[in-house]
Amino acid sequence: CRSTSVASCVPVMWRAPMLPTVCALLVALASAAEIRLDGGASGWDEAAWKVQVDGVMGGRSTGDIRFQDGDMVFSGTISLVGGGFSSVRRSMAALDMSSFAGIIVELDIHPFSRGKAPLGLHLQLNDKSWWGFSAAFAVPFSEVAGESTKVFLPLAAFDRAGSSGRSCSSCTLDATGVSGLDVYVLFQEGPFEVRLRSITAVTDVPNFSVPRISLSDGGAITDMLAATIQSGASLYDEGYPELCIAIYSTSLRSVLESMGASDAVKGVVCAGLERSLQEASKSEQAWSLRDTMDAVLADLWGRSRGSHQAWLPSALAASAALGACAGALANGVGSSAGAGSLEGFEGPFTGMAISGFNDLASSNGLTPVACAERCRGEPACRSFEVGAREAVQGECWLSTATRDSAGSAYTTWKLYDYYELRGTSTTALMVVSSSTGRYGVGSAFLFLICLVVISRA
Repeated sequence: CRSTSVASCVPVMWRAPMLPTVCALLVALASAAEIRLDGGASGWDEAAWKVQVDGVMGGRSTGDIRFQDGDMVFSGTISLVGGGFSSVRRSMAALDMSSFAGIIVELDIHPFSRGKAPLGLHLQLNDKSWWGFSAAFAVPFSEVAGESTKVFLPLAAFDRAGSSGRSCSSCTLDATGVSGLDVYVLFQEGPFEVRLRSITAVTDVPNFSVPRISLSDGGAITDMLAATIQSGASLYDEGYPELCIAIYSTSLRSVLESMGASDAVKGVVCAGLERSLQEASKSEQAWSLRDTMDAVLADLWGRSRGSHQAWLPSALAASAALGACAGALANGVGSSAGAGSLEGFEGPFTGMAISGFNDLASSNGLTPVACAERCRGEPACRSFEVGAREAVQGECWLSTATRDSAGSAYTTWKLYDYYELRGTSTTALMVVSSSTGRYGVGSAFLFLICLVVISRA
C-alpha cells in the first residue's frame, strides 16, 4: 500500500466504523492482567470436570465432586492401602501461559481444629507432553467457617513432573500450551473436603494476608506443630517434599500471625521461615522448616534444642528481632503457601534468559528470592536469571539489561527462569509480542495499527 494514511492500508473488513471496536478489544486483551481458568463470577464448567482415584492402581481411596453455591466441592477419603490419592481433573483448549507470573487459587479456609495439620494439595498443569507438572499448597486455618483465602503459585513452582507414579527430573512445563488442570490430595489418610472458588492465571505477583487464628496457650501450638510434623514428614518420605514444605510453612505462618502466641515463639518461627526462603533445594527448605518446629517444641516443652537447631536464635534474641523479621517477611509474602519476596519484579519467564549481558555479579546456591535480594542491592541491576532445573539449579546471574535493551539476546534457555524489575520495559507491544500464541501475529499487527491511528487522532 502506497497511501500515506495508515487506516487506508487496513483491509476493507477492518475499516471504520469497525476499527475503533477492534482496537478497543485488542487493547483490552493486551492489558488483561488475568485469565479465568475456571470458577469465579462466570461459574464452573461443570461438565468438564471428572474424578479419578487410585483404583486404577488397585487403591481404595474415594472421591466425589459437586457444585454448590459457586464452589467446586471436592471430597473423599484417602486410603493408603494399595494407593493413596484422589483427584479431580479437566482438559481445556491449549492456552499460552508463558507471559503469566503464576496462578491464584481461591478457596474456602478450613476452621481451626486443635491437633490437626493443614491439608496439602497439588495443582497440576498439563501440556502436550506425557507429563503433568505440579505445584503444592496447603489450605490454611481460620477462626470462622466459610471464610475464603487466595493462594498464589508462581509458574516456576510447577516443577514436579509426574505421570502414573513415575517422575522426570529433567522435564519442564511447556507453558505455551497448557491444556489441562488437575487437583490432587495425596497420601494424607482419612476424609477430606476442599471447596474451590476459582482458579485464575495472573501477570502480577500479588500479596495476600495470612488468616489469623487464636493460639492462646502453648498446648494449642504444640498440638498443631506435632500433627504438622507427622503429616509433612510422611509426605516427605513418600517423595513429595513440596507438599511437606507447603504444610510446614502454612502451619508456621499461622503461628506467626496468630493471636496469643508469645513474641519468643513468633520470633523463632519468623527466623525459620526467613531461612527457608534462602535455601537452594526443596530438601534443605523442608529441613529448615522442620528444625524450626522442633526448636519451638523444645522451647515450649522446656527441653534443650538439638544440634540441628543451633542456627536458630535463642528465644530471647528471637523476641527482640521479631519486629524487623516480621516486617521483612510480610513485605515479601506472596501467598499463604509461602512464595517468597519477589515483589517489584516481573516473572518468572520460564525457560528464558538474556545471552551475553550478565555483566554484574553471579552466585551459586540461591533461590529466586535470594537472587532478587542481590539484584535489589545492586543499583545497576535491572534483571536476573536463576538456574531453575538440573545441574544449573541455584545459579544467580545479575544484569544491567532488560528485554528491551537486549533485543534478540533475550531468548530461550530451558534451564533458566528470567525476572525483570517492574517498570523497566518501555516497548508498547511487549504484552502482545510475548503472547502471540494467545492472540496471534495478526492481532499484534492490528494492535500496532491501533497505536498509529490513535496517535494521529
